Amino acid sequence: MSSLIRNKELPVTILLNKIKKLSLNVQKNMEFLFVLKGNINIILNNNKYELVESDVILVANGDMYEIENSEENLVLSIQIDNDFFQDTIEGEHRMFLCNSSVDNNKNYDGVRKNLSQIMYQYSNKEQAYALKTMSLIYELIYLMNRDFIIVEDYNVHSQESKNSKYNKRITSIVSYIKQHYYEQISLQDVANNQYLTPEYLSKFFKIQMGVTFSRYLNRYRLSQANKELVKTDNSITQIAMKHGFPNLVAFNKIFREVYNTTPAEYRNKIRKRQLIDDGKKEDNRTTEKDIISVNYSQAIEEIKKYAAIEEVKTKAEKHSIEETILVDINPEGVKEVSHSWKNLINLGYAQDGLRSDLQQHLTTLQNKIKFKYARFQGIFSDEMFSYENSRIQEENYNFNKIDKLIDFLYSINLKPFIELGNKAKILSLAGNKIMYFKNSAQRNVKDSVNLLEKFIAHSINRYGITEVSQWYFELWKEGDTNYVFWNGNFDKYLSIFESYYRVIKEMVPNAKVGGPGFNPEVNMQWFKDFLEEVKKRRIKFDFLSVSIYPYELIEDSRNDRTDNSNIREEYKQHLLPSKDRNYAKIKLNKIRKIIKESEISIPEIHVTEYNSSISHRHPANDTTFKAAYITKNIIDNLDEINSFGYWFCSDVSGELKDSKDLLYGDMGLVSANGINKPGFHAYEMLSKLGNFLVQKGDGYIVTKKSQYNYEVITYNYKHFDYMHCLKEEASLSVDQYYSIYENEKNLNINMYLRGIKKGNYRIKQYILNRSHGSIFDEWVNMNAINNIKKDEIDYLKQICVPKQKVFYIESNGELKLESFLSAHEVNFFEITFEYR
Repeated sequence: MSSLIRNKELPVTILLNKIKKLSLNVQKNMEFLFVLKGNINIILNNNKYELVESDVILVANGDMYEIENSEENLVLSIQIDNDFFQDTIEGEHRMFLCNSSVDNNKNYDGVRKNLSQIMYQYSNKEQAYALKTMSLIYELIYLMNRDFIIVEDYNVHSQESKNSKYNKRITSIVSYIKQHYYEQISLQDVANNQYLTPEYLSKFFKIQMGVTFSRYLNRYRLSQANKELVKTDNSITQIAMKHGFPNLVAFNKIFREVYNTTPAEYRNKIRKRQLIDDGKKEDNRTTEKDIISVNYSQAIEEIKKYAAIEEVKTKAEKHSIEETILVDINPEGVKEVSHSWKNLINLGYAQDGLRSDLQQHLTTLQNKIKFKYARFQGIFSDEMFSYENSRIQEENYNFNKIDKLIDFLYSINLKPFIELGNKAKILSLAGNKIMYFKNSAQRNVKDSVNLLEKFIAHSINRYGITEVSQWYFELWKEGDTNYVFWNGNFDKYLSIFESYYRVIKEMVPNAKVGGPGFNPEVNMQWFKDFLEEVKKRRIKFDFLSVSIYPYELIEDSRNDRTDNSNIREEYKQHLLPSKDRNYAKIKLNKIRKIIKESEISIPEIHVTEYNSSISHRHPANDTTFKAAYITKNIIDNLDEINSFGYWFCSDVSGELKDSKDLLYGDMGLVSANGINKPGFHAYEMLSKLGNFLVQKGDGYIVTKKSQYNYEVITYNYKHFDYMHCLKEEASLSVDQYYSIYENEKNLNINMYLRGIKKGNYRIKQYILNRSHGSIFDEWVNMNAINNIKKDEIDYLKQICVPKQKVFYIESNGELKLESFLSAHEVNFFEITFEYR
């Protein structure tokens, strides 16, 4: 039996090979690669994936791919003729995500079974095998449409509907989009055409189509533009504008997200490959020296194993993920942890720290969690000084307001972590809408150093040198472009830093001085240069300060012809939400590696700011997502850095005229009305963990405080979905707050604590989810009213708390802990041995 199977009766090609290496190809058909043994490293549209045994991936028509340096393996390849595939689905353009190496949320057992059965049926050639094989091919296409479609071209005649009125309406909507997609149409335009409200149309379209209006429109535009891109020599700008994209930037952004390359690079690779293929009649892969054909008999056991997989699963199984975790409760070398994340909390801007409501919120946080330092900015802003003259003179320095703030911090056992820069108050509201509250007190370097010197002297006299020696002083480097982007010139910053460092260290040698508030996403390209300049000038940093916000910097270029001979290339930078769920850990690992390679001694690294978004009006800030996000990031980076400062403690710091609602998407752990948000409860759970780490992993952590008392946190983190990461952040309606995540699947964790002392254990469980502890969901239950009254606020304060359960488990050396987590849910278990 040959490893290459072709049959003119069937629209399929079947290959069974050992693949070591495969040169770059442009896929002409729809190819499924199924790893039966070993692994392969595939580069698909410039993204690299490692496929191990049982992994399945779909390489679609037009995809660029190659396989490099793979180890011993056995790979089943089934190619379905593209024309047959497209005719069968009766859609002009549908896109599928079928890659089990990165997509754990799909059920791939049906696909594995189907691919194995196609190979099995065709190879054994039993009676009517061609008909059976064709039925399996149709079934495979059905599975793709049912479970793996991410962009759908709706065809009403291929679906059943209980209401013909809806069929006619959705057909009319889709028809309108296809007729006008090349125009600058909006949801409002389509709604007007259908005599509907935009809100109703948005919900209706999502329900009927399984995809949002904007996602469908952009993907349809992309499908039409891509055809012209490959088949014509028209300019990319012409193609983009012709097919409805508002500009080249928008076209590049969406194209890059789908194909991980620019339209120009994609076209060039397609053209080069076509030139190569024009001279070849046969699939060159069968003659590659790094591809070894395998007979069916050599793979029969693997084929039978997967062909026997039971495909049918219950509805509950399809909507949940089961995970079993084995924990050795007494491992060798238990690691003691200091929970360095508790070293820092941001109160925001110094002037806001004088407000009584913010002070109350910070007091509540401190009573529960017990942070060590409070970081604030703008200490020398106009609002923090009292003076008469237009220019502050030495004799007019008045530190009363600063004293009041620091006195308050000491009253709740917090020490100052002071950002000394002339940093403006900034509120990012949505997309490119940012409000700057620029500090008008601009001083030259000499005046700034003089002011700092007087402040340090004043602080020593007031608080004592022992206390001031424990303070942290940070100097943030302002960006050279758009306030945050560096340009590689560090002279001014480093000169000021040297002056500040010298003044502080001469007066308080043990105080910590550092900076520059490095943002790894927008300024990583300059980080090595910055360290090199620090090394060259022999400047000492007591700590490196870093801000972590999970974004991807997208830079689009556009050529504008200014005359007949000169072309000016313009660049525009965009920050889009990162698709990487482990963003913080990856960036911090890279920073540590660069510092090590630079051979510069920086004793401490402090994440002085982190959050899931830079926006003060992002819905994720109010929902249970934030609880899972905080829990995941603190556990992932536990004690990896010297502090992990959440930005920031209270919504009070972000109040504007639009803050009339109970919730408005601000970053605080406490709402402006003093109601604890899910992020607050996550911190409270984390503060209950013990100081000895037993085990941790994705979705859980196990600690202990004493010999027979243990603490467990489990969580079900859901990252932002693919489409949310394609565009700059924008405001959402209340009913869309939970629509921006990858899925809603439950996570069922069965944890076995092994080696535990025999006896009876008291288990106290805290449950934080949408039904227990979510201020947003409770507010929605009250119809999201904006004229909320005091008694209603008091009511929400009482009910917006995690649910508590107490139960007992008898252990015979092993204790089973079950945690059934909905999306974004966090559980805390306090396990206490009961003495008799």
